[in-house]
Amino acid sequence: AVGTQPIGVAVDSTLHLAVVANRGSGTVSIVDLTRLAVTATLAVGSEPLGVDINPHTHVAAVTNSLTGTLTLVDLNSQTLLGNPLAVAAQPGAVALHPATNVAVAADAVAGTVTRVDVGDTATFKNFTLSFISPHSTAPSGGSGGSLDIRANGTGYQSSNNVAYGDLPLSSTLANAGRLVGTLPFTAFSAVSAEAVTVVDTGTNRRTNAVGFRVEKSVAVGRGPTGIAVNPHSQLGIVVNGLESNASVLDLVTGTVRSTISLQASSSPAGVAINPFNNVAVITLAARNQAAVVDLITASQISTINVGSDPRGVALNPITNVAVVTNAGANTVSVIQLGTGQVATIGDGIQVAPSAVAINTVTNQAVVVNNGSSSVSVIDLAASPPAVIGTPIP
Repeated sequence: AVGTQPIGVAVDSTLHLAVVANRGSGTVSIVDLTRLAVTATLAVGSEPLGVDINPHTHVAAVTNSLTGTLTLVDLNSQTLLGNPLAVAAQPGAVALHPATNVAVAADAVAGTVTRVDVGDTATFKNFTLSFISPHSTAPSGGSGGSLDIRANGTGYQSSNNVAYGDLPLSSTLANAGRLVGTLPFTAFSAVSAEAVTVVDTGTNRRTNAVGFRVEKSVAVGRGPTGIAVNPHSQLGIVVNGLESNASVLDLVTGTVRSTISLQASSSPAGVAINPFNNVAVITLAARNQAAVVDLITASQISTINVGSDPRGVALNPITNVAVVTNAGANTVSVIQLGTGQVATIGDGIQVAPSAVAINTVTNQAVVVNNGSSSVSVIDLAASPPAVIGTPIP
């Protein structure tokens, strides 16, 4: 069974698995979409909210809102990767860039998004970082001198180049699982110096030896609630629930590129991007609508009426169809973006559907029902679209 108060969901279309964030139980449930059954339940942090998956590494990133951390899940082994990382005061929505493996997490309290370099977790796992002893005495003020540093893990090779943050680390390979090097005290004044980064010079594969590191926090609007990225255009979008607008992010520079104005007092909640045309769909919870916006021109194209209190949204770029969860109506709206035609699904949707993700291979939508702690799977190819079987408890 899934946990209590499921609130976030993401789908790995290759493995045909869904990852459900269970806010009430502090867990994630892994759902086999072929068998329509829960295959694993993993304890993460307190009140997990957001989840996204890198389809290339088959690793999920989960935000834990009350503990302010990010947890990684290996979907191949259905186990946790390393230890959670402190990323923000109250991280919520999260999106993973599949090419760079950088996660972007929205903090609704601070009004920021934080970029987190997740690293090449397929190569290096289960890391600890420790300081052994002063290599020399640091003068007053902390400048000069150095510390010996040790990174324990697996997979280190003699061809690895090592750095602490942005600083090269002169290291010695002690054994198959240990690196020992010397680090200047001045490194501790660098904001980004929070992890050992390892690059294999032969393959250019890179990882962070403590799993991942915080790179940068960027101020957006007040109350950011939803986030999505486009790996093709290197753009992202964050919806700011308390300002009724959306911030367009430049993922290369880590800055806000532009702001898209939405209807006043519309309470934007969720967002999804079509990576082929840089068009995003945003749910407007207070207006019972979905807004279609263009990231390049930073403008709103249209609004589409959906159900009461729309929250989650997912988009299949192959069929150009968006799916919206209407928490207030206990329904789901399926939108043909080319024509604006909307189909409403009520049968098989339970109490307060909060989030949705799409398996683009099977053209199925996975909906989490927050109020009934269940999952509904929709066949989007059916005419009309309909829930498959009964909800997964």
